[in-house]
Amino acid sequence: MAKDSLFSFLAGATVGALAFYLLGTEKGKETTQKAADDIKSAAAPIVDKAQDVCEEVKNKAGDFAESARDAISKGLDKIEDALERKPAPAEE
Repeated sequence: MAKDSLFSFLAGATVGALAFYLLGTEKGKETTQKAADDIKSAAAPIVDKAQDVCEEVKNKAGDFAESARDAISKGLDKIEDALERKPAPAEE
């Protein structure tokens, strides 16, 4: 149990020292800013690709919707034609 307490204390002290360095010192702020800039630079191509894929999906969905509307319209036209050609029921 004493080992766990010592480990917890050391882990907390390490995290605290790291946070102080990154947030409380000028060098740490520079390091944090550089890391943030590096992450943004690395993420930029991923964001661009995601936007391209999103645009492609929108275009394909629009094409699909247009095809569906055309197919439904043609189907309705065929039904109307069939109903117009159907002879009236004979009266008894």
